[in-house]
Amino acid sequence: QAQEIYDFGGVVIQLVCGKLRKKKPPETISEELEEELEVIQKICKAAKEYGPDYDWEQIYKKMSLKE
Repeated sequence: QAQEIYDFGGVVIQLVCGKLRKKKPPETISEELEEELEVIQKICKAAKEYGPDYDWEQIYKKMSLKE
């Protein structure tokens, strides 16, 4: 089950990173991905220091350490 969570979290982070590369704001990303704004904002905050390339694996690891 932990692997499923990793897969889901990883996919969401990858999608968010793709949209951040296009300079979309969290509100737009939340709407487009149909995800809670709070979740998207957390990902965007964690991703901030990884721009403009947004390495999703590094972001995932950073978020995993926080929780």
